[in-house]
Amino acid sequence: MTWRPFILVVAFLLVASLLFIIAGGSGASAQEYTGENFDISASGNGNSWGITTDGTHIWITDFVDAEVYRYSMDGTYIDSFDTASSGNANPAGITQDGTYFWIVDIADKEVYKYQMDGTYTGSHFDTAVCGNRQPRAITQDGTYFWITNAAYPYEVYKYSMGGTYMDKWGTVEYPAKPRNDYPWGITQAEAHIWIADAAAASVFKYSKDGTFVDHFDISVGKKRGSRGITTDGTYFWVTNTFDDVVFKSVAMSGGGDSSQTPPFFMLLIPVFYVLGLLLAPIYWINKKGVDPKSIITIVTYLVIGLAMLPIIISLIGG
Repeated sequence: MTWRPFILVVAFLLVASLLFIIAGGSGASAQEYTGENFDISASGNGNSWGITTDGTHIWITDFVDAEVYRYSMDGTYIDSFDTASSGNANPAGITQDGTYFWIVDIADKEVYKYQMDGTYTGSHFDTAVCGNRQPRAITQDGTYFWITNAAYPYEVYKYSMGGTYMDKWGTVEYPAKPRNDYPWGITQAEAHIWIADAAAASVFKYSKDGTFVDHFDISVGKKRGSRGITTDGTYFWVTNTFDDVVFKSVAMSGGGDSSQTPPFFMLLIPVFYVLGLLLAPIYWINKKGVDPKSIITIVTYLVIGLAMLPIIISLIGG
């Protein structure tokens, strides 16, 4: 048995791989990391989770010491307030409207409401009664809340501002890759919702009805551990629990589309792959002729090669 036809295929696949690298390696939108970040561990926040901003200040929860820390936009620590005294011993997701904070307690599955100075209002609502038994992140637009559920099947629950359950949708019901199955951070702006995945180092964009729009990579800033995300409409800030750092990136303007056409070079990948599948058997027949052994070898080779083609196409589309 000669390896020359298989060497030819490898050559074609190497060219395809190089084109894939040139094209960027995925269908994720480009997202510019500003290179700016600030450390929050010096302020005492060693277990950061949720983050929110009003454009003047940034507030970040610490889910272990049950505090909410306030910073200026450049990361300078200002002050903090306690949530444990209100019964919120494990504060995670946080959102605000300039008058009130709403903070998720991941242990008792409640959302607690506070004034902007940290005074507990006495108001709270339960998330578990409608099925959201692992609430993580929260955002709101003044009419509705959206709260992520970190348990399978990984959903976003929608509530009225009074805490009444309205609807839900899944975060992984779309063809893009990577999958958003660790939805631990959420924010909203410009009629869209962005969700940070704690494992995939990506931020996923949806319409408010749950339709997937786009996603972008944030691994340039930090790979895993992204538990909170917020935006002022110009920038995203993403908390990273592993390093106690907040990363800043440029926000998408208008966003992308999950149906966008892959780059030209990426479209050439399946072309080169199919050429390799077809030319290698032709080369084999020219050199070896047609006999039962050759037929069996070629058929096996084509079956395996064609079976791999959908996988390659799906990688381009993801």
